Formats: sequence, structure tokens, C-alpha cells
Amino acid sequence: MSPPSRSVAFDDTLPAAEQTVAASTASRRSHWMLAAYLGITLVPAIRAAAGGGSTAIAVAHAAGLVAAVARARALARHSPSRVAVWLPLLAFPLLYSEVPTLIAGAGTPFYDGMVQRWELALFAGGSPARTFAAAIANTLPRRLALVFSETVHASYFAYYLIVCVPPAALALRGEWTALARTLLAFTTVFVIGFVAFVLFPVQGPRYLWPAPAAIPPGFFRSLTLHVLEAGSARGTAFPSSHVAIALTQSLVALRFQRPLGIVITVLTVLL
Repeated sequence: MSPPSRSVAFDDTLPAAEQTVAASTASRRSHWMLAAYLGITLVPAIRAAAGGGSTAIAVAHAAGLVAAVARARALARHSPSRVAVWLPLLAFPLLYSEVPTLIAGAGTPFYDGMVQRWELALFAGGSPARTFAAAIANTLPRRLALVFSETVHASYFAYYLIVCVPPAALALRGEWTALARTLLAFTTVFVIGFVAFVLFPVQGPRYLWPAPAAIPPGFFRSLTLHVLEAGSARGTAFPSSHVAIALTQSLVALRFQRPLGIVITVLTVLL
């Protein structure tokens, strides 16, 4: 018997049929997890609409629930399609943008005061959110401070590459089982994070205090701040989904595509 094609394999020890089953199982779990999240949060979405919020968000939320359930049920009968496997990743930015609506519908307060008390206790009465950047800017020579600032801001902006590049690389190589398992890990982490945001929303420092004036201006800092102003969802600061998802992508990439995983891990550490 000839060995399975590398176009569908991440593990040559598995027959092609078993790889298809593994890919289908991982993709089905991703869709059921997405459906569970949409089902649980449908109530606050409807409550927000009833309280004067966006009806369109509630309708889209319900439509997403129907689509996720239908796709999960279909995956129980058929092999995963190369299009449907992407549904959790494609849904991610839309679900992130609706988190403030869900927070309003759930009626939960912001817990910044509690998290600030934890931070003060952890850092001996200090708050790195307010002092660290200025300390770096005032300690290093201006040119070196600019390099440091631009490096960490570029790495923060690289979050979008950390999310998208590993699954895209697997898809281009046709490694559909590894792709399905990568997206399952991604879906698990973002669902846990988004549930935490709805139940325990935290605005974060950028909504409470101005940025330290000592930070040198630069291209990547300006780009990052522009993206945050345009797309940041209030209430999603803690725990950091950026860190959790980036760490997950690093670990999974190290498992399935080590050279790329090393690059992703370096960006995650800088992030």
C-alpha cells in the first residue's frame, strides 16, 4: 500500500481515511463549541436588542447559531469541506465586535477597580500600565527608546499575523487535519475568553488614563493606536485574548510547523 499523500497529512503514520476522520472530528468540535457559545450568549444579545440596542446584532447572532449547528451536524455525516472549516476563524472578529453589546445585555458592571487592586498588590503598590512605558522612555537614549517602542508596537500589531498565518500556511500545504486541529485550539481559547469578557468585563488602562507623554512617536505606534481606536471592544481587556490566542497559536504551530512556530513564538514573547 502506498503511503498517504503529504497534501492531506500531518502524520505519515495515519492512513488517509483516519486523517479524514480526525480532521472531521476536530472541525465538528470547533463548530459545536462555536454553537454552544452563540447559544449561551443569545440571551444577552436579545436582551440588548429589547433594551434599545442593535436588532441586527441579535439577528446575526441567531443566524450564526443556526449556521454553526447546521455545519456541525453536516460534519457528522460528511468529510469537512475546505471552506466550512474556516467558519470559527471567520466568525472571530464579528463575535469580538459584539462583545460590548453582550455585556450591556447581560447587565454586568466593569471590574476595573478589582483588577487594579490585584495589580497594585502584585507590583508592590505600582501600576506598570501607567509607569512602565514612561520609565523606559525616560531611561533609554531617545533613539534606543524609539527602537524599543517601535519593536513592541510592531509585535503587538503582528497579532493579526499570528492569528492568520499559521492556519493559512497549513491550508496552502493541504494539511487539513493539522488545520482543523489548529482551528479547534483557536476556537477553544477564544470562546473561553469571550465568555469571561461577558461575565467579567474590564475596560483596561487605555479607556481610563491617557498614554504617557514621554513615549516617542513612531509609525508602528501610530498604526497600533489607530487600529485600537477603530476596532477595540470596550470590556475585553482582561484576561488578554491577544496573549492567550497568540500563545495557543505558538504552541500549535510548534507542533505542526516548527520553523514557522519559532517565528510566531518570538512575536508572541514580544507581544
